[in-house]
Amino acid sequence: MLTVIDLEFNQAYDFGDGNSEPNPDCRFEIIQIGAVKVDDNFNICDKFNIYIKPTLYPNIHPYVEKITGFKTEDFSFAPRFKEAYSKFRYFLGNDTTLGTWGYSDIKALFRNITFHGIM
Repeated sequence: MLTVIDLEFNQAYDFGDGNSEPNPDCRFEIIQIGAVKVDDNFNICDKFNIYIKPTLYPNIHPYVEKITGFKTEDFSFAPRFKEAYSKFRYFLGNDTTLGTWGYSDIKALFRNITFHGIM
């Protein structure tokens, strides 16, 4: 089984609140995990989508809002990264190959996992 992921990130921005510096250990905070499982013929077999409450950069960057349509309040009731990642791991199961649209998604996933002490 192949699972293709697509992640959305948030990042630091100067909102005038003193939190404008990016965290060097996690410059891009994952705020959404989307994934599809496909069979050998690339038919979609299952889907996964979860919003993640941003904690490092709690306000959505204006550019991120522009390209995704996400607003800060959209994440009010979303789980934090550890809980969301646990649900994603359950969705993945044990017998899947992970694919992504580009290099930035896998790098950000690894950094977020490491930053949150999951590995």
